[in-house]
Amino acid sequence: MKDTQEEPQGGGNEDPEITLIAVANETFYIVEGEEHLDEMLIVDGTYPTPILMIHFDTVQDIHAKMGETINMAQYWTIHPKIIARLRDDKLLIEKVA
Repeated sequence: MKDTQEEPQGGGNEDPEITLIAVANETFYIVEGEEHLDEMLIVDGTYPTPILMIHFDTVQDIHAKMGETINMAQYWTIHPKIIARLRDDKLLIEKVA
């Protein structure tokens, strides 16, 4: 997946408060900003934007980049339809790891 070409809406130049990890563009985890999870899941929620999403092909790639001790089971998963809504609303900065 390429970095998004359009600028996400909201936010400024600071680092995003919410970071998601995508595995094979099928499974999505929130790894930073969990305190905003409830608001992010509802359509009219209030949460900081933009949201950073880092794409990995496999969990092994995550371990290679972030260390063997990272345990993806400790993070909340996000339903793909929520991710689709965030994309449609242009709230994601998508990067390939």
